Amino acid sequence: PKCRNGAERLVKSWLKDQSLDFLGLELFYDDGPFKAGAEEMANWLLSKQACGGSSDKGSITFPYDIARLLVNNDRWELLGEATGGCAGIKGNSTEPNYRAFVAQAVKRKVGEER
Repeated sequence: PKCRNGAERLVKSWLKDQSLDFLGLELFYDDGPFKAGAEEMANWLLSKQACGGSSDKGSITFPYDIARLLVNNDRWELLGEATGGCAGIKGNSTEPNYRAFVAQAVKRKVGEER
């Protein structure tokens, strides 16, 4: 819990930092800072991809991996849907079930940058 709490505090501080445009997180299993309506998420749009097991009800079934991409909604708008997938295989699986990735096209709200 001590490590998790420290990591959550760090992520929340990043979410409050309005100088950031994007934030990418891998292997951060806790949904706490990302819940809909969370104060820290007010200026962020979230795309995510999960692979493998599940993290239902606070327990994790391995192999499990999650990738999150957060975009500062004050400066960027999303273009289309995010895309993602699983790039690795763990255990006896014949399908990719590990190493999540996510990508999202964006456009700056002011200017022409994409």
